[in-house]
Amino acid sequence: MIPPLLGMAFVLGLLVGLISMLRRWAGAIHPELLRKLLHVAMGLAATVFPWLFGSAWPVLALAAITLPGMLALRHSALLQRHFGGVIDGIHRRSWGEIAFPAGVCLAFILSNGDPLRYCLPVALLALADPAAALVGLQFGRRGYATADGEKTIEGSLAFFVVAFVSAQSILLLMTGMGHIAILLIAALLSCLLMIVEALSWAGLDNLFIPVFGFAILNVLLSLEPTTLLGILALAICAAGVLALRARPIRIDDRDLYLSRR
Repeated sequence: MIPPLLGMAFVLGLLVGLISMLRRWAGAIHPELLRKLLHVAMGLAATVFPWLFGSAWPVLALAAITLPGMLALRHSALLQRHFGGVIDGIHRRSWGEIAFPAGVCLAFILSNGDPLRYCLPVALLALADPAAALVGLQFGRRGYATADGEKTIEGSLAFFVVAFVSAQSILLLMTGMGHIAILLIAALLSCLLMIVEALSWAGLDNLFIPVFGFAILNVLLSLEPTTLLGILALAICAAGVLALRARPIRIDDRDLYLSRR
């Protein structure tokens, strides 16, 4: 394990480097894609924290530095000249860039740095959440109303599929559980977090997914397969309620709907 200050410098340097690199593409590709590329890269980088930091204080320090930095990037003309166009390319009411480091930090503290209980929810935040947004942008045809406007059935299904595959892979690599238990836990965690993402607003899914993901996973790991199967049936019914509320949307509205994810 490297010295904490060196690890913090690496993470901060990576963040600045990624924003600088992605800024070169501003205007050439959809601004939501820029945001999601940064989201994926930083989310995957955050999954190494249990092996990078032996205690929570470096993660807390990174959050304390990153949170005001993200706010400043939205409001400072000087910072926008050098780094603008990545996180501020979509003009909407969103706390996503603030919620992301807060969610990662809370997941690390709650899990006490446990690799499985921390990495799995953060990996789903890094991979499944952007998949929902990008699939909704490109292929969204049926939308459903949420507290934050409209989201798409196609985006929610993309979240579930990516989360399910990712969760299975991580559980296989990091646990010695049987295949049936892994299948049920992956399916249930993915379904419940899909609902959490669907009901989130103003970018707060970046906070809710890692925090609720930790809490849900912590409970699921202690349950028997028969109990998991029963809960999964209830979760599928809850997801079905969202699907029944869906209606066709105009293709021209996809950017608007996606911007609320």
